[in-house]
Amino acid sequence: MIQLESVSKGYGGQPLFREITWTITSGERIGLVGPNGAGKTTICRILAAVEEPDEGRVSQARGTTVGYLPQEVAVSGDQVGGLRASPHRVLGRLAHARGARATPSPAPVPAAPR
Repeated sequence: MIQLESVSKGYGGQPLFREITWTITSGERIGLVGPNGAGKTTICRILAAVEEPDEGRVSQARGTTVGYLPQEVAVSGDQVGGLRASPHRVLGRLAHARGARATPSPAPVPAAPR
């Protein structure tokens, strides 16, 4: 179980979301849907303890694990000439490192302009 209690987050003085209270029970499958900039990625990062909320509390039941795969993944040695590895390529390399078989990965995709 993961519980968010009165969680708020904002950037540059602009609130992204305020006082979210939410419980994800053991075995529950969830999906986050919303427009760009609504805070879906930020909530995922907070759930995975990659980012801290500005206010509120996040708690997990003992033994709970959270996995998070970022939207953009840069892997050491795979960033060449402005290209970044796609998540498929990273997962394929992780599978290979663990001795599992993985399907061939697509070529790297160009990095998004910043």
